[in-house]
Amino acid sequence: MGIGPERTPGAPFSLITTPDEEIVAIVLRNEIQMIHEFSSGFTWPGPYTNVTEHKWEAAEPMIAKLLKANDRIRCSRQDGYRRFLDRRAENRG
Repeated sequence: MGIGPERTPGAPFSLITTPDEEIVAIVLRNEIQMIHEFSSGFTWPGPYTNVTEHKWEAAEPMIAKLLKANDRIRCSRQDGYRRFLDRRAENRG
């Protein structure tokens, strides 16, 4: 995942932060693409978009903080993963 002269986004993108500037996200078409938390060095989704369940769980509170501070954005990938976890829990229970 990167942006450079040879790889440009297909739409305008922006950089947003939480009010304390601790968490930053790249947003494309109002959709979160990437998050970084400065204090922990945590980046979501991570290299080559390798997302594990642990990464999803760690990203959830960061996404919530970003959404609270920026109500025009969303994170469909996180919403989809949450639905997957809910279905999995229903099938087990």
